[in-house]
Amino acid sequence: MANISYQTFIKSPCHFLIIDIGDPMIEDFMENIKKAVKNILILSNSFQEYSRILCFGLALISNNFQPVIKITSVNENCISLLNQIDSVCMMQMKEQITILTEFKDFLHYALVAVLNEFQEYYKSMILEIRQDNEQVLNIRPSTNDFVQSIKINGSQETLDNFFKSWLIDYNKDKINAIIKLPNLLLKCDMVECLIDVNHFSVSPNTKSKIYNEEKSLTVYEVPFYEFEITNRLSSGGLDESLLFGQPMGLIPTQCILIDTLQLKVNMQQFLGVCENLNLNQEYLIAKVITPKDLLSKYFVLLPGAGMFLVKSIATSEFVLPSAIDTKIDQIPQTTVKRINDCLKEIKKLEEYDVANFKSDLYNSLNVLRSLKKKKVSRCKFTVSSKTETSQPNSEIEEKKKNTAMSKYIMKNKMKKHPRKSLK
Repeated sequence: MANISYQTFIKSPCHFLIIDIGDPMIEDFMENIKKAVKNILILSNSFQEYSRILCFGLALISNNFQPVIKITSVNENCISLLNQIDSVCMMQMKEQITILTEFKDFLHYALVAVLNEFQEYYKSMILEIRQDNEQVLNIRPSTNDFVQSIKINGSQETLDNFFKSWLIDYNKDKINAIIKLPNLLLKCDMVECLIDVNHFSVSPNTKSKIYNEEKSLTVYEVPFYEFEITNRLSSGGLDESLLFGQPMGLIPTQCILIDTLQLKVNMQQFLGVCENLNLNQEYLIAKVITPKDLLSKYFVLLPGAGMFLVKSIATSEFVLPSAIDTKIDQIPQTTVKRINDCLKEIKKLEEYDVANFKSDLYNSLNVLRSLKKKKVSRCKFTVSSKTETSQPNSEIEEKKKNTAMSKYIMKNKMKKHPRKSLK
């Protein structure tokens, strides 16, 4: 823990969850919260580089404030945290209706307690704390005006999406990329659109590498990207089979080091370019000037609602000639009819709703963690067994010598009297 850098700490914040369990409360809602929290901790802890949630804590509010899980490292104690969350029986603490004013008072007290606890955790992790950090941690709000109320429904899907925001990097201390157009320069932040499967630590027998890491954009230790626009491209002229790699997003920068007026002008120009491209149904082809060590130098920028989707586009060196012979004179009408009937049996979607498609990811990651835990235990057992038998005692050694001598004598007897030995 002492070696965690400041940048990593910012990208992996501490989250302390405070839940009001006073009446009215629905049992399913609380179970959904527990499941959603477990899912996000499992997901965060499955990344190869580091856990995106550095530490986690949990407290409950009803007619009093009760800390349940102290701020704990997720990376080192994930299994223990999951077990503690499972054991939390929130329904038993339901005693009375929590009045809004009392809730804010309890929340104020809870936040002060959390700040104190986090301060102790922070000191134990980093020996030297700057004075300005200590001053920030010692802030005590005099009113409850800082309380922000967020209303969401208690469905599993909504809660999963809410807690998944914990995985997003909100560090805005520098610009990630610039887009160079004629007489125009757009300053951008790079954001993830999807969770990259290559960041997961998976079973050795599972092929997780979909593409070369050197060709992919990643937000882990993001270098500075300089995109030079070379061409406009009609949206109908893009062959999607030439696109590869993990998609990333470019949005107008929110860098805290840039003047507010400059940020506003940059955002207006960025949104103006997106709107113009969408209106004309065009994309942008960009060449990467910096960094220079990328194998694939060209990317396509797809304009969206306030952002660009960035994907690697293949160059001539990467494209293989087609080996498929699709030439045919005519398809018989009977085949055409059969195919039409077949396709009509398949349900048609007007749009792809991601909420309706599940891959059972959380259970898969849980199973992999269990298998790894068993493998580690097995390895420890094997090592200990070898250690015990590596230095045999004198009695065992003597018995081995006697057995070897007996086999040698029997072998010589069989050579001298083969028939007798057969009888």
